[in-house]
Amino acid sequence: TGFESSTVLHQLNDTLPLIREHAYPWTEYNRLFSGNHFRPCKVIEKDGDSSYLVRMYNRKDGHSLGNVLPDDKEHYVSNVPRGAIRFVDRPYTSDLHIHDSFRHEINIPDSLFPDAWKDLK
Repeated sequence: TGFESSTVLHQLNDTLPLIREHAYPWTEYNRLFSGNHFRPCKVIEKDGDSSYLVRMYNRKDGHSLGNVLPDDKEHYVSNVPRGAIRFVDRPYTSDLHIHDSFRHEINIPDSLFPDAWKDLK
């Protein structure tokens, strides 16, 4: 009962034409967006040089600005430009969190710091 990635990829390849056909087209908005407008997505494939087919998800924090996607349906968007996607690391997965990485002291001369900062009394 293990996860078989080749089976999943085969199923995705079988359904990809149907996903492409029924995906919502990207709509460009000429207004400023805040972080509240972001929502998780998964890139399914690259369309040409600079756009993507993505699967959209609801935010886990509940801030969806009234645009909640139904849980019983998958929501795909086509022709999403690269500039509309913000790639981020999952929490605690960046190189900063590698326990066995090589680190050494950075020797900074004391003369670079103001005297007020050096007074530890």
